[in-house]
Formats: sequence, C-alpha cells, structure tokens
Amino acid sequence: MKKFHSFMVAGAIMVAMTACNNESGNGPSNGRTVSDFETKNCDGDFNSRPKISEALLFQEDGSYKIEIKSQKLFCYSKGSHSEWEWSGDTLNLYTVNDGIPADCMSVCDLVFDVGEKEAAAKAFTFNNDPFKLVTEYSQEEKERTSWFTISTCKDHSHDDGLTNSLYEPGLAQKTELEGNMYQITIPNVTGNCGMDPDQVSFTYDYKLDLVAKTMTLIIDLQDSSPQANCVCNFDMSFKGPNVFGRADYVTLLGITYRFADNAGN
Repeated sequence: MKKFHSFMVAGAIMVAMTACNNESGNGPSNGRTVSDFETKNCDGDFNSRPKISEALLFQEDGSYKIEIKSQKLFCYSKGSHSEWEWSGDTLNLYTVNDGIPADCMSVCDLVFDVGEKEAAAKAFTFNNDPFKLVTEYSQEEKERTSWFTISTCKDHSHDDGLTNSLYEPGLAQKTELEGNMYQITIPNVTGNCGMDPDQVSFTYDYKLDLVAKTMTLIIDLQDSSPQANCVCNFDMSFKGPNVFGRADYVTLLGITYRFADNAGN
C-alpha cells in the first residue's frame, strides 16, 4: 500500500485521510472558549510518530496561530473543534469530538486559531501535555520531527551532471528511532543544489521477492525547490514507520542500495 508524506509548509498537499474537516461555532463551552483548528500532513501510521516538545506560534493573515505537529486524531470525527481555558498564566488547549468518531486514527499536524492574549501565554499545554511555545523550532526539534533531511552539499558540478552521481553508490544506513519509527540514510545522492527540505515530499512503496525472501523499499522523491544551475551530492535521510526497518534494500532515483547490515547478502 503506497504511503505519502508531505513537508511543504506553504500549499501542503493534504492526504485523503484528512477528512477531519472541522466545523465549530464561537462561544462558551463548559467555561472554555471554542475555536476552529485545521489539519495537514496526515498519515495513517499513527503508531509511528516522533516525540513532540515544542508548539509553534506564528502570525498569518493578521491572526495568531499555534501549530502542533504529529498528533493523534480520529481519521473522521464530525463536529470536532478545539477549546481553551486559562490556569493562571498557562493556556490549556484541547480537542473535542462532538460526533461519533470512526474506528480508526491518523496522525496530523494541527493548526489552531488563537487571539492576541493567548499568543502571550507564559506556559502552554495541549490535551494536558506540556509544550514549549516557540516562534521558531529549535534545531533539535527540527531534526526530531522532519521526515526528510539532507546533509550540506558534499560536492557540486554543472547542471549536465544531474544524471551522473559524483560518487559511487554506497551502502544505505538504517537506524531505529523512538516512537516505532526508522530513519534511512542514503549517501551521495545527486540533486538540485538549491534543494530545500521544506519543499520536498516523498511517497514510498515496497515490493517483495518471495523467492529470495527479501523486501525492497521504493522511495519516489518530489522536489519543488527552485531549480539552480548546479547539482550537489547530499546524504538524504527519510523517516518512516516500521516497514522501513523490515526492508532489505531501498531504491531511490533508479538506484538500489543495500543496507549496511545486509551487505553480505
């Protein structure tokens, strides 16, 4: 079954599972303030998600918003909305399901509308879990929550070298992470030297060889970064669910790599 991850901040493509379309009114509910929220970058693998410690406060179209990444949500819940209340200087934010939830869940990035007072909160919790409210994610949080990352440019050439790797293909690396996730790193992949990880998405699929009893993970990369007149070699890293950990090989841009722990096969 093909899976999809999207990492574009602007104009993000929503996965079909974002049927969590939220409708709410404005007014008191049990002494709380009712607000709308949006979902993006949803994925059905709710067992695989990074640990989140920061929530992003930003302004868009003159209003304040809070983004919380990788949160569990019923994949369809009619009438979902958010509510907030104060405990001293702490802003407490909750998601509320008014309807009957479906018997499935997904993981989504959630974006909440808040007012100027809420944007000035000294402390912040979401569904009773504490988060640090930041105006820019820390480098540690970016590394923990990004599905796709690249190294700095290791070498570069003119555009005519795009189809020829500057290095011989090496062994891919596979690392087990917390949250039932894995990271795959493929070395020396040639790409646009202006590649911006925030403008890159990827889909993945896999195929089984029943004779050899092996599985090959197939990654399809989509790069929407502005094209520069040069290419670079990067180490590219992809995070995904435990199917990443079961793969014996990985194919990217037409090249198949063995994993280091499978080099003898």
